[in-house]
Amino acid sequence: MDSPASTPGVEQLSTGPSGVWGRFHSFPHSRRGKLLLSAVVGMLMWGTYMGYYALKFGLNQPPSATGDEPYYDSLGWELAKGNGFQLDTADPDFRRPYEEAAKSSELYALGPPLQGAITSRPPLFPLALAAGDTFFGRQFWCSRLITRFVWRASGPRSSAWP
Repeated sequence: MDSPASTPGVEQLSTGPSGVWGRFHSFPHSRRGKLLLSAVVGMLMWGTYMGYYALKFGLNQPPSATGDEPYYDSLGWELAKGNGFQLDTADPDFRRPYEEAAKSSELYALGPPLQGAITSRPPLFPLALAAGDTFFGRQFWCSRLITRFVWRASGPRSSAWP
């Protein structure tokens, strides 16, 4: 009986290159390859976004005061100073960068001061901000890096959720 390779008109299916090139060819299709490719693409996207943000706004500008960013910033700042999990947007040290930035744009103008304990915010993100404030001082580039890292770390999990 003839083998399919020797039968006229029947093509033999190729399983891809062999040797080193065969391993490289199958790498993107493996679980490890997909994970590595996802990490590389994610880091490139993260770096592109951070570069754009640095050029357009500057990484050391305070967050805009139009959302809940100042509240998280205040929680991290108070934790770093050892004052516990509370808001204190009346603190002159806290308000100073916002007031300087508000001279160039009204997006940074803080509203009325808020003070006191708060239970409506999860504690992990303010703890990460407090660690950044403790190690690097009140540097907004550090909080931006932490924020983007959290976004990058949670993105694949939320997009892959069944």
